[in-house]
Amino acid sequence: MAVITTGDGGLITEACLLMQMTRVSSYGTDPSLMSMLAISNIFDLPPASKLTILTTLINQVLTYAQFREIIEEAFDGSRDAKREWKSFGVEMQKREKEESEGFTLKAGMKNT
Repeated sequence: MAVITTGDGGLITEACLLMQMTRVSSYGTDPSLMSMLAISNIFDLPPASKLTILTTLINQVLTYAQFREIIEEAFDGSRDAKREWKSFGVEMQKREKEESEGFTLKAGMKNT
C-alpha cells in the first residue's frame, strides 16, 4: 500500500486518494487535475484549472442542505427588500404627486 504526502504535509493512502478523486470527479473535476494537486500546489496550476477546482468546490458546498438553506434565506430576504424598496418608491411618487397637485391648487386659489 503506497502512502502519498499531500500538499499540506499530511499523509494519505493511494486507495484513499483514488476514492477522493472519484468522489470529486463526480462533481465534474478532471481526475488528472486532482492527481496534480496531490503532488503540487494550487498556485502552480494554470488559471483554467484553478477555476475548474473552484467551481467543483462551490458545487460540492451547494450539495449540503445547510448551505442551500442559508443561500435560499438570503435570496428570499433580498427579494423581500427589493419589493419593499419598490413599494417605498411608489409611495414616494404618490406623495410627490399629491404635494405638487396641492401646490398647484393653492397657487390657483391665490390667483383668483
